Amino acid sequence: MAKQASMPFTEGGLWNTRRSEFSPETAKLLKSGESLPENLGPSSTQKNRRPVTQNVPRHTSSQQTRIRSYNDIVRSGAYEKEDYRPRPMKVRTEQEKERLSSIMAYGIDPSKVRYNNEQLPASPPPELDRFDELVNEIEERKTFLDQMISLGKKKEYQQVISNEIAEKIREMELIDKKRTKDLERRLNEQ
Repeated sequence: MAKQASMPFTEGGLWNTRRSEFSPETAKLLKSGESLPENLGPSSTQKNRRPVTQNVPRHTSSQQTRIRSYNDIVRSGAYEKEDYRPRPMKVRTEQEKERLSSIMAYGIDPSKVRYNNEQLPASPPPELDRFDELVNEIEERKTFLDQMISLGKKKEYQQVISNEIAEKIREMELIDKKRTKDLERRLNEQ
């Protein structure tokens, strides 16, 4: 195996770095706790620096500066206004209009709504209205009465069932007179 070139590292690693070297006079002052001298001699870090002077360029124009008259200003076009040109407007697409109308109507951005692909539970069968319930009850009572007649118990149930059917028909008449006529016609046919 070939030896890799070693990289130069400071001695002592990261935590034990080299100590700064001071002149014997400075070390003596630091040891005794006295303040360092205020006036230092020239060192290698200080070079002769010249103060930087900035040259401010002067704008010299070929024209002499003078007060212009009103006629000169008007002739130069300083009072003429430019025609107003509005900035080009962004064209709203139909999709953007739909999105904005949805935000205004529902308060939700439809592009951020996630839809589940799961099927929704089947909707319950439509409920029968009261008129249809009454029709079913009348037909049940009619079939019950027919069964009792076949068993020979007509006298016991005839009056009770007829009264119940008449009561249901009265309730249905209140709901819908037209449906009642169709129902009476169907009952008479049986």
